[in-house]
Amino acid sequence: MEELRKLLEIVTFCEQNDFTDFEFKESGKESTLITNIVAGKYQTDADAAQDLYDADQNDVRYKMLKHRLKKKLFKMLFFFDFTKTKLKGYFRDEQECKHFMHHAEVLIRQGEYQISKRLLNKALLISKRLEFTNLVVSILRSRMVIEVETGTFKDYLKTKEELDDWNLKLLNETEAQNLFYTVKLNLNKSVNARKQFLPLIPDMLLRLEELWNTTHTYVAFEMYYKVNLWFYELTGDFKQIITITDKTESWLQQGLINKFRFDLRYHKFIIVYAHLRAKLLEDGLKYAGLYKQDFDPNFPNWFSYMENYFLLAIHANQYEQAQQLISEVFNNTALQKIMKAARERWALYRAYLNFVHPTNFLGEAFKFNEFAAKVPDYSKDKQGFNVAILVLQFMYYLQKGDAEALLYRIESIKKYVLVHLKDSFSSRSRLFLKLLILTVVENFDAETCRLKGHKYYEKLITTPPPGDAYAEIEIIPYEHLWKLVLDILEKDEV
Repeated sequence: MEELRKLLEIVTFCEQNDFTDFEFKESGKESTLITNIVAGKYQTDADAAQDLYDADQNDVRYKMLKHRLKKKLFKMLFFFDFTKTKLKGYFRDEQECKHFMHHAEVLIRQGEYQISKRLLNKALLISKRLEFTNLVVSILRSRMVIEVETGTFKDYLKTKEELDDWNLKLLNETEAQNLFYTVKLNLNKSVNARKQFLPLIPDMLLRLEELWNTTHTYVAFEMYYKVNLWFYELTGDFKQIITITDKTESWLQQGLINKFRFDLRYHKFIIVYAHLRAKLLEDGLKYAGLYKQDFDPNFPNWFSYMENYFLLAIHANQYEQAQQLISEVFNNTALQKIMKAARERWALYRAYLNFVHPTNFLGEAFKFNEFAAKVPDYSKDKQGFNVAILVLQFMYYLQKGDAEALLYRIESIKKYVLVHLKDSFSSRSRLFLKLLILTVVENFDAETCRLKGHKYYEKLITTPPPGDAYAEIEIIPYEHLWKLVLDILEKDEV
């Protein structure tokens, strides 16, 4: 049932999405099955089989009905219209090439060489312009078949020479892709596995750069470009990422990168993200405002982009702007369509903003006290936000003046530091949590905490944030939070 449901969703993007074009009987079982799946009446095969045949889902009549319907839906995919989606524009050109190639192959088998050669030449022009190396190789092979069958020896030799050149490019592209896939698979593993794999990446990058310089194709460049970004992101060198993006724009202007294939939107996302992590906040906010229009609010990548924009604003102490951005997010109906983990991050962002800059701009729908009290101390489900949750809860009870709750929290924090913050990449979180522990140890005395905490605070200032390999999140810089802690302590003493 789920397969049929997904196919019915996808065929709405086809040029011919009128089911009558594919001989669906309006009054028949196929039409009823389609209508009721789309309407949500049938949730399972058992529901459909019972309604249509008064039988179970293993009934041969129902199985045959599903088979016929799937066959017709798959046929409709030949008419998929990429212009109706937010997929990259060159997908449409790639599909057009494949249509030309398919038609040409049919005609070659029928001995219609002149028509098929014209179709192949059309596909070849598009494929070369967009650097579809694998398609160029397939087209040239088909053209060689025609030249052999028609006895055009000179054309055959010319095509063979060209094919040899493109085959070499394809071989290099394949090696670049294999290196890319190796990196991607290893970086999708656990934090410790990523740490162990990182030292292997520089040699891979050297080979990827060599393959790009040898091949001069877009795929080779893209593999080199993305692995470069990942490596410097994971090692925390975000200024180097900005350097790479600057170089890439220069290469693009020089025509060294295929402008039809290059994903400018992804590139702009990375620019904003790198400025956030490099703490170049003023420039980051400028770029974020400039590029925002390139992201559609109806799609998940808009929410990802807005996370970086929001964090830039809040790190720059631009709380009014942060309020405006988070209001856009929570007023966007598409928020409920993004992944649960992303929604939870936005809830945490909202709680932090409400804590450092409480206003009623979020209305009555959000209750900070309830959120801070109920959110779990930490869990594997919230990896990367465990410290943020512990800190938020501590500051919530500190502001309330609940010493008993803070004493309980201190034990949890000490245990968390001992178990989870042993590595050097956890230095900032470890230092800040020690500052929080100090407030309880020194009986919430602001001046004593300021003096005894100075060495931790100075070290915190000079300790850079880790790279993303280590998944440690500072929603608000710890330096800002420590000043807020001292302000809370001073107010309590008045």
